[in-house]
Amino acid sequence: MGQNKISYTTCPYNCWPINCGQQVIRYDDGRIEITGNRHHDFSKGRLCVKGQCSHEIAANKDRHLTPLRRDGRQGGFKETTWDEALDEIAEKISANIKKGEREATALYHSHGNIVQRINWKVLTPRFANLVGITLWDGNFPCWYDVGVAQQLTGYWGLHDPAQTCEKTAALINWAQDPCASQANMTPYILKVRENKGLVITIDPRVTQTAAISDIHLRPKLGTDVWLANAAAHILIKEGAYDQEFVNKYSHGFNEYKNHIEAFAPAEAAKVCEISLKEIEELAAIFVKNKPVSTNLTRGALGKHLNGIQMVRAILCLIGLSGNVGVEGGGAIWGETIEFNLDLCGKDKRPAADYPVNNFAAIDKALEEGKINTLLVVGGNPLSQWPNLPRLRRQLRQLDMVVVYDLFMNHTAREAADFILPATCWLEELGLRTSNRRIYIMEKILEPPGQCREASMWMNDLAKRLGVNDYFYWDNKEECLDDCLRSKACRRATIKELMKHPEGIEADLPEAPYSDYVFDSPSKKFEFYSTSAKEMGLPALPTYEAPLESITDTPGLAEKYPLQLISSRRNTHFHSFHDSHQVIQTLRSLEPEPILYIHPQDAAARGLDDGDYAIMFNERGKGRIKVEITTEVPPRHVSLNDCWPQLNEVTSSYTPCPPNVTAKLGMGGQPAYQNVLVEIKGEQK
Repeated sequence: MGQNKISYTTCPYNCWPINCGQQVIRYDDGRIEITGNRHHDFSKGRLCVKGQCSHEIAANKDRHLTPLRRDGRQGGFKETTWDEALDEIAEKISANIKKGEREATALYHSHGNIVQRINWKVLTPRFANLVGITLWDGNFPCWYDVGVAQQLTGYWGLHDPAQTCEKTAALINWAQDPCASQANMTPYILKVRENKGLVITIDPRVTQTAAISDIHLRPKLGTDVWLANAAAHILIKEGAYDQEFVNKYSHGFNEYKNHIEAFAPAEAAKVCEISLKEIEELAAIFVKNKPVSTNLTRGALGKHLNGIQMVRAILCLIGLSGNVGVEGGGAIWGETIEFNLDLCGKDKRPAADYPVNNFAAIDKALEEGKINTLLVVGGNPLSQWPNLPRLRRQLRQLDMVVVYDLFMNHTAREAADFILPATCWLEELGLRTSNRRIYIMEKILEPPGQCREASMWMNDLAKRLGVNDYFYWDNKEECLDDCLRSKACRRATIKELMKHPEGIEADLPEAPYSDYVFDSPSKKFEFYSTSAKEMGLPALPTYEAPLESITDTPGLAEKYPLQLISSRRNTHFHSFHDSHQVIQTLRSLEPEPILYIHPQDAAARGLDDGDYAIMFNERGKGRIKVEITTEVPPRHVSLNDCWPQLNEVTSSYTPCPPNVTAKLGMGGQPAYQNVLVEIKGEQK
C-alpha cells in the first residue's frame, strides 16, 4: 500500500479578506479529508461551516462531467464533445469578428473563476484581450463602487485584519457583519475586546457581529453620509482632528471643512433616526481611542444609489481623525498583493466599442442587442444580477449562451445552449493570497470525466480563432512562476511555495501608506476630489436620497411599504453550487430562501413564523418562507443574497455612470439596497 499524502490549498469560497488555508489528506483508497491549515497566517487551522463541508464538492454526484448541448432552444440537454462545442463557439465568435462586431461576444467571469486568483487577475483577462471580446467580471455586483470611492480619495485602506485587530484600540464594523459573512474574523474581533478595545457595529439590523459589539448604532438604511459627515463636523468644530496630517498630507481640506458645516449633528440625528448622543458618541470614539480601525471588507455600502459618497464620507472621517498610515488604524479593505499584470495583454487588445464592466453599460448593451454571444465562466447572472424578469428576456434574445461551471445553476438551467464541465479547486495548480502572504493551491486530484481547467479550454478556443500565444508556457507551473514575477511577490516560485505551507511573506510595508504617498493625482489624501468633478461626480461626500425608500418616496411606499435589505449568511457564498443546494450539509442548514420580517409587519399581514408568502413589486415576485424576528427594524425585510428571489424584485438602476468605469476600471454596482416591496401571505 502507498502512503497517505498531505497537501495544502486554500478554501474554494472567495470570502475576502480571509481566503482560509486548508490541509488535504488523500488516503490510499482515494478518500480525502479536509481540515484547516494550522500554518496559515490568518485562519490558523480554523474553517467555517462552508470550508468544513467543502469535501462534498469534488466527488459530488451532481457535477457536470461532460460537455452538454441543449436540444433546441427550449429543450433539454444532451451530451456533446469538447471539439464539437468549441468548434461551434469559435464559429460564432469568428462570425462576430468578421462582421467588425467583436464586442458582440461578451465573457462574464465571476467568483467561481475568481477562486483561482490567477484566472481572475491574469489568464481570463488575457484570453479576452488577445482574442478581442468584451470582458465583464463578477466584482461589479459585489464591491466596485466602493473601489471608485477609494480611488477618488487616493486611499485603498489595505490593512491586514489580523494585524489590525491585534493593535487597534477600536474596531468599527461599518455596514459589515463579518461574523456571518467571514466567520474566521470572529476570533480577531474578540481579540480586540480581550485587549480592552472597543468593538462597534453600524448597521440597521441586529447582526451576529452586533451581538458581540460594545456599541451598536442603527441608523436608517442609506443615511451613512449624514452619519459620517456629522461625526466629522464635531471633530472639526472641536479642533479634535489630526491637524498635522491634514496640513501636510491632504488636499482640499478647506473645501471639505466648508462642506461639512451643512451636516449639523442635530439634523443628522433626525435624518439617521438615531439620537444626537449616539452621533456624539461615535465622534468621541475617534478622539478618545488611538488608533481606530474601520472594517469595510465587503461591498454592502456600494449597493446604494449613494454608495460611492457613503464610502467617501467614511474614508474622509478616517483621514480626518489621523488613522491613516498607522498600524492598527485605517480601513480593513483591499487587495494588497499584485501579481505580474503585464501578462494580461492589455496592449494587444484590438480596438472596438466594448461595453465597460458597469451594469448600466451591460444592461444597455443587452437591451439594444449589441451582445449576441455570452460566455459565463464561474458565474450565475440569473441569480447575481438585478431585475431578473428583464434579464431573462434579454438572455432569450441572444444567439448563444455558454456556461462553464461545476454544477447546474439558474443561468445554465434557464438560458444555456452549452454547458462546459469545470474543474474544482483541488484539481488544478493555483495561487491565493492573504493580506500579507502568498499561498500555493496544490493540485491534489485529477479532474473527473471530461472536466477541464478554464485556461486549457480557452487555449483551445483561442487557437481556433487564430490566437496561438494565449497559453505559451510549457506547463502551469511555468505560467504561475511568470505570474509571481512582481515586486510584491518577491519573484517567488512554485517550487519554493510547495515547501512553505505557511506561505511566503510578500514585500509590503508594515502599515499601508506609512510613507503618506497616496494613489491620487495630487499624491495626497483627497478630501476634495478634482477627478470626481471632472467625471461628473460630486467632488465632496454628498448625500443623495434613494430612488426607492419608505421615507423619501412616500407615493411608491404606499404601494410597496417594506424596504428590502440584502444580507449574507455563513451557510452561503453568493449563489455558489446552485445556491448550495447540491452541498448536502449546507442545504440542511438553509434549504430554502427565508425572509426576515419584524413582528409588527408580520402581524399587519396576518403572517405567522414559517408561513409562505409572495414578495413582490412592479418588477417581479418570488415565493418565500417567512421568519419573524426583531433582527430587522420595522418596515424592513431582509433576504440572503444567494437566492434568486432577491433579484426578482431589484432594480437595474446603476448610479455610477459608465464613463467613470471607463476611466477608473471600477464602478457599476446596481442599487440593490434601494428596493421597496410588499409581502402577501399564501392562503392557508
